[in-house]
Amino acid sequence: MKKLFTICFLLISCTLFAQDKSVLLGKWSVTFGDSDDKAIYEFRKENDNIIGYCISYTEGEEIYDNLNDKIIDQIEMNGKTGTSILHAEEEGKEYKLKCKILLISDNNIKVKYNYLLYSGEQEWKRI
Repeated sequence: MKKLFTICFLLISCTLFAQDKSVLLGKWSVTFGDSDDKAIYEFRKENDNIIGYCISYTEGEEIYDNLNDKIIDQIEMNGKTGTSILHAEEEGKEYKLKCKILLISDNNIKVKYNYLLYSGEQEWKRI
């Protein structure tokens, strides 16, 4: 009986873990600071991983569509909180930032990151 309980507990835990990550699947919009710049990200399931891609970016009046740039991966969720790696590029240099994900609701997440003296927080909204 104890063995059966352990197996059931592990199955339920694995199912809940998978559901936590899969809640991210789909398209999300984020606006950067006080500007009109925004991006549309899409979380996709690839093998057993959830990976986020930037599929559209608007900077001022410039619109960049049909993108497929990896923006976030190595996602680990535990309930409503998680960690991941956020990919960023500035002045031609690529950075991999550790970040935290907070699931506010099924339609809102917060992504927080720190790099040296730079930190940021973004709120992503499901579209």
